[in-house]
Amino acid sequence: MGLFRKAIEDEFVIVAISSGLTMDVDNNGVMVTAIERSRPSYWEMMNPDGYTVFFRSRESDSRARAEGLVSQVKDFIVRDDSFAEFKVGLSEGRLITEVNWRGRICFPPMGGAANDAFKNQKGKTELQNNTPEPIGARRASGSA
Repeated sequence: MGLFRKAIEDEFVIVAISSGLTMDVDNNGVMVTAIERSRPSYWEMMNPDGYTVFFRSRESDSRARAEGLVSQVKDFIVRDDSFAEFKVGLSEGRLITEVNWRGRICFPPMGGAANDAFKNQKGKTELQNNTPEPIGARRASGSA
């Protein structure tokens, strides 16, 4: 850990976006703009094919911002053929991260809930069939 940084555990809403290795300069620009406009607590590009976007649950409108981003990505997937291979997923849960002295995230949050967002991803076929996507619908289970 760096000076004036500390590890914390916090609740997050997580959005996972994958491109199916079809990312290009135009897709990236559109996606980064959508992500930035959603005002996440932290986000990162996962090379070569996607993004993980984190919203701290303690922020009163975090879920609405996350769901707004998911809605926008779904619209891209269904309406724009250049996004046809993309998928988007959502989850919520506790993650471990590192914050600086101002409380800002400075290290990517980690934990099972982030993995669940990728497991919950849906692509064009599922979205066109209006498959419901509740938060945490497919959680990793350790019990039978």
